[in-house]
Amino acid sequence: APRPAPGPSEPEAGNDGEDENFSCSRMGPVKALLILYPDADFQQTLLIQNQLGHAHGYQVNIDGKDFYGEGTTARIAKGLAALDALTYIKAPGCEDLAKVCDVYSEMKKVEAIKELQEQKAEEQKAKGPGKRGPGAKKFNRQSVPKGPGGSGGAPVNIPPNPPILVNFNLLRQKYVGENNEGQLMQTFNPATEKERACVLIVQGHVFKGHGPTDKVARDKAAGEAIVFFEKNPPEFIRKMKDKTANREPV
Repeated sequence: APRPAPGPSEPEAGNDGEDENFSCSRMGPVKALLILYPDADFQQTLLIQNQLGHAHGYQVNIDGKDFYGEGTTARIAKGLAALDALTYIKAPGCEDLAKVCDVYSEMKKVEAIKELQEQKAEEQKAKGPGKRGPGAKKFNRQSVPKGPGGSGGAPVNIPPNPPILVNFNLLRQKYVGENNEGQLMQTFNPATEKERACVLIVQGHVFKGHGPTDKVARDKAAGEAIVFFEKNPPEFIRKMKDKTANREPV
C-alpha cells in the first residue's frame, strides 16, 4: 500500500524534508515508485541473450495490478515497468519524470532480439533431436495403416498453414505512427506452460492477448486495440484529422 502523506511538521522520507508535498518530478521512475511503495518488488519475466544483445523483462505488482517493462538492460526494463505504474496511478509530477530511454528505439531493439531467438528456436526444432544439419534429410520407415476396407492407406495429416498475422502492423500504421506518436509499449510474459501473454499499451490504454507464441499473442492484443480505436481514435489522430479538415483549399 502507498505510504501515507507526511504531516505538516514531518519531513518526507527519502526527500530530506525539502518538500512537504511529494512529487516525483525529475526523479528516476524506479526511485519514485519505491518512495511511494517501499515494498514494491520487481520480478524478472524475460532474459534473452544472442548476437544482437540482451533483452530483459520485469514486472512489478502495485495494489494487485501488474505493470511490465522490457529493455536491453535490466535498468531500462525496471524503469519502464515503474513508469507504467506511476502513469497508471497518476503519481504527482509523473509527467516530468527523468527520461528512461527512447521507448520506440528500445522497443525495436528488443523486438529484433526476440525475433532472432524465435528463429533460432524454429531452426533447432526443424533439426530434431538428432545431430544432422539443416540440409540433411531424415527418412523414417513407417507402416501404412489399412483403411476400413482392408486396403489402402490412411489419410495423410497435413500440418495447418501458419496464421497470417496482420493486426500488429495495421495497428502501428493506423494508430501508432512512424515516430511512435501513439506511445506504444509491449511486453510478453508466460500465461501458462504452453501459452504466451502479450500486453500492449497505446495512448495509456491496455490490451491483452494470448497465444502459443509471442507474435500470435501480440496480434490478438493488437486486434482488440484496433477495434477500440476504430470507435475511439487516439488524440494525435483526431488532431491530424482536424488539421486536414481546417486546411483551406488551394
